[in-house]
Amino acid sequence: MSTTAHAATQPRETTDLAERYGTAVRRSMTKILATLGPSTDGRETLQKLVDNGVSLFRLNFSHGSFKDHAQRLGTVRSVAEEMQRAIAVVGDLPGPKIRVTRVAGGGIELTAGTDIIFRAGVDEAIPGETPVFGCTYGKLIDEVKAGHRVLINDGAIRALAVEREDGPDGPQLRCRVTTGGLISSSKGVNLPDSDISAPAITERDWECVRWAVKHGLDYLALSFVRRADEVITLKRKIAELSGIDPDEAVQGEALRSEMTPVISKIEKPQAVERIDRSSQRPTGSWSPAVIWVSRWSSRRSRSCRSGSSRRPGATARRAQSPPRCSSR
Repeated sequence: MSTTAHAATQPRETTDLAERYGTAVRRSMTKILATLGPSTDGRETLQKLVDNGVSLFRLNFSHGSFKDHAQRLGTVRSVAEEMQRAIAVVGDLPGPKIRVTRVAGGGIELTAGTDIIFRAGVDEAIPGETPVFGCTYGKLIDEVKAGHRVLINDGAIRALAVEREDGPDGPQLRCRVTTGGLISSSKGVNLPDSDISAPAITERDWECVRWAVKHGLDYLALSFVRRADEVITLKRKIAELSGIDPDEAVQGEALRSEMTPVISKIEKPQAVERIDRSSQRPTGSWSPAVIWVSRWSSRRSRSCRSGSSRRPGATARRAQSPPRCSSR
């Protein structure tokens, strides 16, 4: 049984849900999003989360198999139907992943105030007074500039780029640790200040997009957005997979309910600088449904908006169209 409805902020959909379920629908403007994983697999756990205010669940495509995601999606929809609640499911696309290469043993402990080196072609970290790390993104040394933040292991370890050097074994990037910690193999590297040339949508992302459209997810979240054309590229693909002529969709002729809305995750300064262009709606259905501002970019977002009449750096800012919630 399938029902699609916009969030409770829309009177018509609120009425539809009330008529269907015979209950009042809460008109909360703030949405709580919870990530699905092994700890939420039980029906009772999901029911408690919904009872405590969760209105959106996130499938993190960076982890787990499509089989895992399908099982969790089915459970959420079953619980939503049983509880007679409109709950949305968001598929979060991984985007380009940058990781440190292998670190032997239990890892290398970094201390604030010390330096580390990133060098191309290093398959295994070299310990020492100034440890040398490799990285899965070969252009890091050229694209990270002095003063840019280098965040490792979800920001638990932080450093600032100092300079690009010509070392004895080739070009390298020297960084100074500001928050120390243990670096082990394959930890993620986030470069919130750097203009990275890697595509926002990877081959793995396109696999996830196809799966998400096939299974009718309520939203797709695009990671590391920098430009409006990246959102448009994704929307065109969604239109194609939904059996809609992308050109007709560009002209606003496609019904919004026939296409999965896109959430733009604002994690890069380039996106903050272009946020007005990214959220404009020049034609019917191309702007993102929501702008999701990460904690790494919220500082830049606030400074960008100083002196403006707009509200700065919200966790999720609506762009023209409201969020939708569904139980299918």
